[in-house]
Amino acid sequence: MAIGASSKTEPILGEWGLPIRGMARGINDLAIPKDALLDALNVEIIDGTLRGRRGLTALSSQLFATRPMGALNLWQNVTAGFIVLATTAKIWTYDIVAAGWTDRLGTLTGDADKPTRITQFAFGSPTVTRAYIANGVDALRTWKPGDATASTVKILGEEKVTNGLFVSSAGWTLGANWAFDTTNEEMDHTTGSTATLSQNANVANAKTYRVKFTVRNRTAGTLTPTVGGVAGTAVSTNNNFSEDILTTGTGNLIFTPSSTFDGSVDDVSVREVSADAPIFRDITVAGDRLVGLVSSHDIRWFEPLSDEEAPASNVRVLADTPAPTIAIRNLGNLGIVVYKKDGAWLGELTGFEGARAFRWTRLISVEGPACPTALVEAGDGGPHVYMTDTGRVAMFQGSNLKWIGDGSWAVVKGEIDQTKSNRIWGVYKPAERQVWFTYQRTGQSDVDGLLIVQLERKDVGLPAASYPGRWYKTVTAGCTVYDSAIGQDLVFTANSGAEKAYKMTGTDDAGSAITSYIQTGYVPAPMLESLRVLSIEPFLERAAGYSTLTVKAVTSNVLNTVLGTLSSGTSVDLTATPIKTVVGVDARGRFLGARLEWTSAATVRYRGITVRAPVAAQAGPSQG
Repeated sequence: MAIGASSKTEPILGEWGLPIRGMARGINDLAIPKDALLDALNVEIIDGTLRGRRGLTALSSQLFATRPMGALNLWQNVTAGFIVLATTAKIWTYDIVAAGWTDRLGTLTGDADKPTRITQFAFGSPTVTRAYIANGVDALRTWKPGDATASTVKILGEEKVTNGLFVSSAGWTLGANWAFDTTNEEMDHTTGSTATLSQNANVANAKTYRVKFTVRNRTAGTLTPTVGGVAGTAVSTNNNFSEDILTTGTGNLIFTPSSTFDGSVDDVSVREVSADAPIFRDITVAGDRLVGLVSSHDIRWFEPLSDEEAPASNVRVLADTPAPTIAIRNLGNLGIVVYKKDGAWLGELTGFEGARAFRWTRLISVEGPACPTALVEAGDGGPHVYMTDTGRVAMFQGSNLKWIGDGSWAVVKGEIDQTKSNRIWGVYKPAERQVWFTYQRTGQSDVDGLLIVQLERKDVGLPAASYPGRWYKTVTAGCTVYDSAIGQDLVFTANSGAEKAYKMTGTDDAGSAITSYIQTGYVPAPMLESLRVLSIEPFLERAAGYSTLTVKAVTSNVLNTVLGTLSSGTSVDLTATPIKTVVGVDARGRFLGARLEWTSAATVRYRGITVRAPVAAQAGPSQG
């Protein structure tokens, strides 16, 4: 006998198990599978039970004062030690070890309707990971651990120094106590003299130059760089140094030691800071270079392992189709994928430098993502998951694209505000293999729509599924978090006076109750004769403090509305553990189902439900 069956006079008319297929509405509403739902709100499946979605718990009391637009968990060496946040006005960082936010003073002029994307890129000696902020309004910004402030990425002009790597002493004027080290190819200074090391670098007056050099072997003393008549900062450690100097003349490049300086100089460079980096709408990393979208059709890239060299020739105008570019992402060993409104293009690294660095091929013709933040990387080099303007969700793995979660698309498509599709954003939750998409609904002043997409998990037999939801705060950005000190992924709210960071661990939305419900599909009555539902039995975990939920019957006679007619509700005490929980119902219809409703005050762990009616025990029509 099927689970829940207990009486010859009340046979089971319909039974449903754990809805691992999510919502399945808008396809064949009369044949909803027994492991799917006709309707749902704010639910997810975790650890083998369906429950209300997780809410929000404040990470800290810090207020950001302006709208959060994008965030990233930045790796620092082997730990993901910082959260980088861009608002419409500023750049903030959160030190996970120190558990505190810092305003990085990076003034932005962002726009709520222009998405902000942040990526990270590790290079240099020693290797340092840097964050790059692209918002489609401001020149590219950057920040790295150790910097007091965020800065604008600058493009450098041609090299002004001759023989800056010291393969010989050619081109340099060596004062007393300076000598060329032929073994290590560097310039060494011994104590006892302040005579200079210099070269005519042919700099211009009233220009800004970036002066770089390395100091090694120093145990005492200082070394001061000068160019164009202006002295830089005296350095007193072994390190790589970089400083921007605004010239007041055309004087030589000069290194002035103190008399006690006993170190070596190498890797000298002087280049004009010629311009700000382009305004990027989206940015990623391909192999060993930054690549991004700068205008409606242009793709620009930097030279390898650099954020200072981006020649104007390093461009591909992707005008093969008139549709604009929307987003760009790395896709593992394949290279990068550029998404347009009408398809996707692959950029493969060729091994060449400069303008020939990529080979471009059209991959697929398909509706692309709504905006840069509507595309999520589901893991490092993993599949791309994105939401379109109409709320449909796609997954692309390089060789094929498939639509997932279409059982919720009818709901999302019916409510999404397509004039605000640039506000769509998503966050990947690796522990659950979920992507949470947020969007603005028609008639709402800001984002509150939510779609929880469960990616397929073949290891446990879990198919792709989706569940619609609602935020009860204005949640405008989020990021995956890999550092265990925080332990959960983050989202950021834009409610006026409460612009804060939240962990996705709460029982409610930071004090606002979450409403949840599920509704089964219909079971046709035998011979389509009107029946009276006698009882509904939900299968739920019970424990102290679990509170209550409400059970309702769903009926329809001619399927004139998708969701049918709801009966009055009956409360079920989840703190009690009876042998059976049979809820008596008085409702009639030719098509029958059940609905459970609860708020975040209740702890719900759902596994299935049955509906009984006073009919003969023969089987009814198939449930699909």
